[in-house]
Amino acid sequence: MGEDQRHFEDDDHDTRHHEAIDESLDDGNRDWCQITSRDGPRESGRNRVDSDTGLQKCNLLIIKVADKLGNQIGPGTKKQASTLAQHYFRAQKNMRGKKMKTLAAAILYTAATHYPPGVPLRVNEFAVLVEEDFRQINRYRTRLRKALETQGVQLPNPVRDFLSRYIQDLHIPWKYKGIMDHLLDRVKFFGVAGSKGDAVVSATIVWMVIERFKLQKRSSKPYTLADVQKVSHTAESTIKACYHADLQSMEDKLWEGHPEVQ
Repeated sequence: MGEDQRHFEDDDHDTRHHEAIDESLDDGNRDWCQITSRDGPRESGRNRVDSDTGLQKCNLLIIKVADKLGNQIGPGTKKQASTLAQHYFRAQKNMRGKKMKTLAAAILYTAATHYPPGVPLRVNEFAVLVEEDFRQINRYRTRLRKALETQGVQLPNPVRDFLSRYIQDLHIPWKYKGIMDHLLDRVKFFGVAGSKGDAVVSATIVWMVIERFKLQKRSSKPYTLADVQKVSHTAESTIKACYHADLQSMEDKLWEGHPEVQ
Protein backbone atom coordinates (compact mmCIF):
# COMPACT_ATOMS: atom_id res chain seq x y z
CA MET A 1 0.00 0.00 0.00
CA GLY A 2 1.42 3.36 -1.01
CA GLU A 3 2.01 6.28 1.29
CA ASP A 4 -0.69 8.41 -0.40
CA GLN A 5 -3.29 5.63 -0.02
CA ARG A 6 -2.45 5.22 3.69
CA HIS A 7 -2.75 8.99 4.10
CA PHE A 8 -6.27 9.07 2.65
CA GLU A 9 -7.36 6.07 4.70
CA ASP A 10 -6.19 7.84 7.86
CA ASP A 11 -8.27 10.88 6.87
CA ASP A 12 -11.31 8.66 6.28
CA HIS A 13 -10.84 7.14 9.72
CA ASP A 14 -10.71 10.59 11.35
CA THR A 15 -13.82 11.67 9.47
CA ARG A 16 -15.78 8.61 10.56
CA HIS A 17 -14.52 9.08 14.13
CA HIS A 18 -15.71 12.68 14.34
CA GLU A 19 -19.01 11.94 12.60
CA ALA A 20 -19.74 9.26 15.20
CA ILE A 21 -19.11 11.71 18.04
CA ASP A 22 -21.17 14.42 16.32
CA GLU A 23 -24.31 12.27 16.22
CA SER A 24 -27.37 13.85 17.83
CA LEU A 25 -27.49 13.61 21.61
CA ASP A 26 -31.01 12.47 22.40
CA ASP A 27 -30.35 11.98 26.09
CA GLY A 28 -30.55 15.27 27.95
CA ASN A 29 -28.33 13.82 30.65
CA ARG A 30 -25.35 13.12 28.32
CA ASP A 31 -22.23 14.86 29.55
CA TRP A 32 -21.00 17.84 27.57
CA CYS A 33 -17.48 17.02 26.43
CA GLN A 34 -14.56 17.96 24.23
CA ILE A 35 -12.69 15.79 21.76
CA THR A 36 -9.08 16.03 20.68
CA SER A 37 -8.03 16.16 17.07
CA ARG A 38 -4.54 16.41 15.58
CA ASP A 39 -4.99 20.19 15.63
CA GLY A 40 -5.66 20.23 19.39
CA PRO A 41 -8.86 20.28 21.49
CA ARG A 42 -12.09 21.16 19.74
CA GLU A 43 -15.73 20.82 20.71
CA SER A 44 -17.86 18.46 18.69
CA GLY A 45 -21.14 19.09 16.87
CA ARG A 46 -23.94 19.87 19.30
CA ASN A 47 -21.38 19.74 22.10
CA ARG A 48 -20.04 23.13 21.00
CA VAL A 49 -21.82 24.79 23.85
CA ASP A 50 -21.24 28.27 25.14
CA SER A 51 -23.12 29.77 28.05
CA ASP A 52 -26.07 30.90 25.92
CA THR A 53 -26.51 27.53 24.23
CA GLY A 54 -26.23 25.67 27.54
CA LEU A 55 -28.76 28.02 29.14
CA GLN A 56 -31.18 27.53 26.27
CA LYS A 57 -30.98 23.74 26.57
CA CYS A 58 -31.29 23.91 30.34
CA ASN A 59 -34.44 26.05 30.10
CA LEU A 60 -36.01 23.55 27.71
CA LEU A 61 -35.20 20.73 30.11
CA ILE A 62 -36.64 22.72 33.03
CA ILE A 63 -39.95 22.88 31.17
CA LYS A 64 -39.73 19.16 30.37
CA VAL A 65 -39.03 18.25 34.00
CA ALA A 66 -41.81 20.57 35.23
CA ASP A 67 -44.30 18.84 32.93
CA LYS A 68 -43.73 15.62 34.89
CA LEU A 69 -45.02 17.37 38.01
CA GLY A 70 -48.23 18.56 36.36
CA ASN A 71 -50.05 21.40 38.10
CA GLN A 72 -47.76 21.23 41.14
CA ILE A 73 -45.40 23.57 39.29
CA GLY A 74 -46.83 26.90 38.18
CA PRO A 75 -45.60 29.35 35.49
CA GLY A 76 -44.06 31.56 38.18
CA THR A 77 -41.88 28.71 39.44
CA LYS A 78 -40.63 27.90 35.95
CA LYS A 79 -39.82 31.58 35.38
CA GLN A 80 -37.91 31.73 38.67
CA ALA A 81 -36.03 28.56 37.71
CA SER A 82 -35.02 30.20 34.43
CA THR A 83 -33.64 33.19 36.38
CA LEU A 84 -31.63 30.87 38.64
CA ALA A 85 -30.32 29.07 35.56
CA GLN A 86 -29.06 32.39 34.15
CA HIS A 87 -27.10 33.00 37.36
CA TYR A 88 -25.69 29.49 37.28
CA PHE A 89 -24.46 29.64 33.69
CA ARG A 90 -23.03 33.10 34.21
CA ALA A 91 -20.67 31.60 36.79
CA GLN A 92 -19.52 28.65 34.64
CA LYS A 93 -16.22 28.68 32.76
CA ASN A 94 -17.01 25.53 30.81
CA MET A 95 -19.83 23.02 30.57
CA ARG A 96 -17.79 19.83 30.45
CA GLY A 97 -19.06 17.03 32.66
CA LYS A 98 -22.45 18.63 33.29
CA LYS A 99 -25.49 16.38 33.33
CA MET A 100 -27.97 18.84 31.92
CA LYS A 101 -31.18 17.06 32.83
CA THR A 102 -30.09 16.58 36.44
CA LEU A 103 -28.94 20.19 36.58
CA ALA A 104 -32.33 21.34 35.28
CA ALA A 105 -34.08 19.20 37.93
CA ALA A 106 -31.90 20.69 40.70
CA ILE A 107 -32.60 24.25 39.56
CA LEU A 108 -36.34 23.58 39.32
CA TYR A 109 -36.42 21.99 42.78
CA THR A 110 -34.59 24.99 44.24
CA ALA A 111 -37.04 27.42 42.63
CA ALA A 112 -40.03 25.34 43.72
CA THR A 113 -38.97 25.13 47.35
CA HIS A 114 -37.44 28.58 47.97
CA TYR A 115 -39.98 30.83 46.22
CA PRO A 116 -43.76 31.17 46.59
CA PRO A 117 -46.09 29.41 46.36
CA GLY A 118 -43.69 26.61 47.37
CA VAL A 119 -43.93 22.89 46.72
CA PRO A 120 -44.08 20.67 49.84
CA LEU A 121 -41.83 17.93 48.50
CA ARG A 122 -38.68 16.48 49.99
CA VAL A 123 -35.83 16.05 47.57
CA ASN A 124 -36.12 12.24 47.54
CA GLU A 125 -39.84 12.51 46.70
CA PHE A 126 -39.11 15.05 43.99
CA ALA A 127 -36.38 12.81 42.55
CA VAL A 128 -38.79 9.89 42.21
CA LEU A 129 -41.35 12.05 40.38
CA VAL A 130 -38.80 13.41 37.88
CA GLU A 131 -36.92 10.10 37.60
CA GLU A 132 -33.55 11.39 38.78
CA ASP A 133 -31.10 10.36 41.51
CA PHE A 134 -31.71 12.56 44.58
CA ARG A 135 -27.99 12.45 45.44
CA GLN A 136 -27.10 13.92 42.06
CA ILE A 137 -29.82 16.55 42.46
CA ASN A 138 -28.33 17.54 45.82
CA ARG A 139 -24.90 17.71 44.22
CA TYR A 140 -26.10 20.24 41.66
CA ARG A 141 -28.09 22.15 44.29
CA THR A 142 -24.82 22.69 46.15
CA ARG A 143 -23.14 23.89 42.94
CA LEU A 144 -26.05 26.24 42.28
CA ARG A 145 -25.81 27.77 45.75
CA LYS A 146 -22.08 28.34 45.30
CA ALA A 147 -22.67 29.94 41.89
CA LEU A 148 -25.28 32.26 43.42
CA GLU A 149 -22.96 33.18 46.29
CA THR A 150 -20.22 34.25 43.89
CA GLN A 151 -22.70 36.71 42.36
CA GLY A 152 -24.06 37.98 45.66
CA VAL A 153 -27.45 36.30 45.19
CA GLN A 154 -28.96 34.91 48.39
CA LEU A 155 -31.68 32.29 48.31
CA PRO A 156 -34.68 33.04 50.55
CA ASN A 157 -35.65 30.55 53.21
CA PRO A 158 -37.54 27.50 51.89
CA VAL A 159 -41.28 27.93 51.36
CA ARG A 160 -42.80 24.49 51.83
CA ASP A 161 -46.18 24.07 53.50
CA PHE A 162 -45.91 20.45 54.58
CA LEU A 163 -48.72 20.87 57.10
CA SER A 164 -51.29 21.61 54.40
CA ARG A 165 -50.15 18.63 52.39
CA TYR A 166 -50.33 16.24 55.35
CA ILE A 167 -53.75 17.53 56.44
CA GLN A 168 -55.10 17.13 52.93
CA ASP A 169 -53.65 13.64 52.43
CA LEU A 170 -54.92 12.46 55.83
CA HIS A 171 -58.34 14.14 55.37
CA ILE A 172 -57.99 15.93 58.72
CA PRO A 173 -60.55 18.75 59.10
CA TRP A 174 -59.05 22.08 58.11
CA LYS A 175 -60.18 23.66 61.38
CA TYR A 176 -57.08 22.09 62.95
CA LYS A 177 -54.74 23.84 60.51
CA GLY A 178 -54.60 27.00 62.65
CA ILE A 179 -53.47 25.02 65.68
CA MET A 180 -50.77 23.25 63.69
CA ASP A 181 -49.55 26.56 62.25
CA HIS A 182 -49.40 27.96 65.78
CA LEU A 183 -47.30 25.02 67.00
CA LEU A 184 -44.93 25.31 64.05
CA ASP A 185 -44.50 29.05 64.65
CA ARG A 186 -43.73 28.39 68.32
CA VAL A 187 -41.21 25.69 67.42
CA LYS A 188 -39.40 28.16 65.16
CA PHE A 189 -39.68 30.97 67.75
CA PHE A 190 -38.05 28.91 70.50
CA GLY A 191 -35.51 27.42 68.10
CA VAL A 192 -36.20 23.83 69.08
CA ALA A 193 -35.75 21.00 66.58
CA GLY A 194 -33.36 23.22 64.68
CA SER A 195 -31.52 20.25 63.24
CA LYS A 196 -34.74 18.69 61.94
CA GLY A 197 -36.20 19.62 58.58
CA ASP A 198 -39.64 21.16 58.11
CA ALA A 199 -40.99 17.86 56.81
CA VAL A 200 -40.06 15.99 60.00
CA VAL A 201 -41.20 18.77 62.37
CA SER A 202 -44.50 19.14 60.51
CA ALA A 203 -45.13 15.38 60.68
CA THR A 204 -44.44 15.45 64.43
CA ILE A 205 -46.82 18.37 64.95
CA VAL A 206 -49.57 16.58 63.04
CA TRP A 207 -49.10 13.59 65.31
CA MET A 208 -49.20 15.82 68.43
CA VAL A 209 -52.53 17.32 67.33
CA ILE A 210 -53.94 13.90 66.47
CA GLU A 211 -52.99 12.61 69.93
CA ARG A 212 -54.25 15.66 71.84
CA PHE A 213 -57.65 15.84 70.15
CA LYS A 214 -58.02 12.08 69.62
CA LEU A 215 -58.76 12.64 65.93
CA GLN A 216 -60.42 9.89 63.98
CA LYS A 217 -60.64 8.95 60.33
CA ARG A 218 -63.85 9.10 58.33
CA SER A 219 -64.28 5.45 59.16
CA SER A 220 -64.36 6.43 62.86
CA LYS A 221 -61.11 4.56 63.42
CA PRO A 222 -58.35 6.49 65.22
CA TYR A 223 -55.38 7.75 63.26
CA THR A 224 -52.16 5.86 63.86
CA LEU A 225 -48.55 6.95 63.68
CA ALA A 226 -48.27 4.68 60.64
CA ASP A 227 -50.83 6.89 58.87
CA VAL A 228 -48.65 9.94 59.43
CA GLN A 229 -45.58 8.01 58.33
CA LYS A 230 -47.29 7.00 55.11
CA VAL A 231 -48.18 10.53 53.96
CA SER A 232 -45.02 12.21 55.24
CA HIS A 233 -42.51 9.54 54.16
CA THR A 234 -40.91 10.06 57.57
CA ALA A 235 -40.03 6.99 59.61
CA GLU A 236 -42.09 6.44 62.75
CA SER A 237 -38.87 6.28 64.77
CA THR A 238 -37.84 9.69 63.40
CA ILE A 239 -41.18 11.26 64.38
CA LYS A 240 -40.93 9.77 67.87
CA ALA A 241 -37.32 10.96 68.22
CA CYS A 242 -38.25 14.49 67.16
CA TYR A 243 -41.04 14.59 69.74
CA HIS A 244 -39.16 13.05 72.68
CA ALA A 245 -35.79 14.71 72.04
CA ASP A 246 -36.91 18.15 70.87
CA LEU A 247 -40.55 19.02 71.49
CA GLN A 248 -41.76 17.17 74.58
CA SER A 249 -39.82 19.27 77.09
CA MET A 250 -41.26 22.45 75.54
CA GLU A 251 -44.77 21.13 74.95
CA ASP A 252 -46.54 23.40 77.45
CA LYS A 253 -44.96 26.49 75.94
CA LEU A 254 -45.70 25.31 72.39
CA TRP A 255 -49.40 24.86 73.15
CA GLU A 256 -49.63 28.12 75.10
CA GLY A 257 -52.05 30.56 73.45
CA HIS A 258 -53.11 28.19 70.69
CA PRO A 259 -56.30 29.15 68.82
CA GLU A 260 -59.54 27.43 69.71
CA VAL A 261 -60.98 24.85 67.34
CA GLN A 262 -63.98 26.44 65.63
